[in-house]
Amino acid sequence: MSAIKHLDIISYDTNQFPFASILSELFSYPLERLHELKDYPLFTRASDQVTIFHRQFYDTFDSILKNAYLAFLRGVVHPYVKDDLVYQKVPTFRVGFPNNVWVGEYHRDSWYGHPNEELNFLVPFTNMYGSKSLYVESEPSKGDFRPQN
Repeated sequence: MSAIKHLDIISYDTNQFPFASILSELFSYPLERLHELKDYPLFTRASDQVTIFHRQFYDTFDSILKNAYLAFLRGVVHPYVKDDLVYQKVPTFRVGFPNNVWVGEYHRDSWYGHPNEELNFLVPFTNMYGSKSLYVESEPSKGDFRPQN
């Protein structure tokens, strides 16, 4: 396996993989304005996956997004990893509302049974900044969580 750096940025063609357009159509609203539709309290570990948007995403994934996701894995992720690829059948969907959090707690996926060798790919569908960002450590166990922009 080739050396993969923590926090690499990989470019891809958003016209070829129009995830944002697909989701905007699914939600019938621009993604960058979803927070205008409902005011959610600060997410917790128990509530960070229970918005109406999460339900729509997961309920329609197979019919609306699966083919684009598989093409993205073949065309973008696999060439980057350059090794056999095992992937999550349905990717985890996160919503970054202003003045809220993406996840209810800082964590490592390994705490929930994921292998240490697992790679996570952040694929933002809108601009990320401040509280609308996923917070990530610069290196594992460093504790210096910062927003990804």
